[in-house]
Amino acid sequence: TGYLASMSTTIIWMDEGTLALLFGMMVLVALVSTTGVFEWCAIRALAMSKGSLPRLLILLSLSAAGLSAFLDNVTTMLLFAPVTVELAAILEIDPIPLLMSEVIFSNVGGTATMIGDPPNIIIGNMLSDQISFLDFITNLAPCIALCIGPTAGFLLWYYKEELSKPIKPVDLDELRRRYEISNPVLLVKAGCVLGNVLLLFFLHPLHHVDTSWIACIGAISLLIVASPHELHHVFTHVEWDTLLFFAALFVMIEAMAMMGLIRAIGDVVAAVILAAPEEAQLRVALVVILWVSAIVSGFLDNIPYTATMVPVI
Repeated sequence: TGYLASMSTTIIWMDEGTLALLFGMMVLVALVSTTGVFEWCAIRALAMSKGSLPRLLILLSLSAAGLSAFLDNVTTMLLFAPVTVELAAILEIDPIPLLMSEVIFSNVGGTATMIGDPPNIIIGNMLSDQISFLDFITNLAPCIALCIGPTAGFLLWYYKEELSKPIKPVDLDELRRRYEISNPVLLVKAGCVLGNVLLLFFLHPLHHVDTSWIACIGAISLLIVASPHELHHVFTHVEWDTLLFFAALFVMIEAMAMMGLIRAIGDVVAAVILAAPEEAQLRVALVVILWVSAIVSGFLDNIPYTATMVPVI
């Protein structure tokens, strides 16, 4: 017999914690982006590179990784990519090596924290009783630190031909004037609010307030002190299609659970693990989950895969 879910049941199926956390961080990032700080970072990286293209690639990539750890890697690249393309046009170089390096480092850096990557956000909210914001950092940050060196070395080797080409001399003083911080007052306000939000994330084991509430309260606070009369302009920068995608995804996962598909997938995974000797089952479970996740995410979107596998695990 079929089961027709009511509207109230469908709404309950949506993970409001994940949606609220995404919304709050989107509003914070949208307000920060209007200050011109991302353009300012790109020009400072260009100045620090001293005309060296490999050094510029590393500086931009590290900037993308650092920002992605605390601002969500998808949003970071949406803001960083246009700046990088414009910078490459000024220098008359191919933007592909810079963009690809930023994308890779953005994924690497975003993995380090709970709010840096959509799958991490899903895991953190669906398993909020077992995993805290600090747990993500203590367990993942050391691995990320080990990945940075080899990743940078590979990128420098892979793009060595493109990076060996000379770049056009530019007037840094003119670029600094053109891409200066457009709203320093808002940047200070946004920095204070965002800093407090991140601090409260770290202190979650003490206050036990859900991260989604912290993000939303931070977003509302910044809206009040920054631009209370221009809310519609800020909300146009919110990725409503992404929020709708996540809402629909959570409904689909709950529907799959109602049909028994989640349990069936769990039974298959459990059968593979239990087939191993008892003393090796933990290692087998880690290897199976690790490689299946890596291979499947290479061909399918990692967000629906994560949302499907969290209930299984």
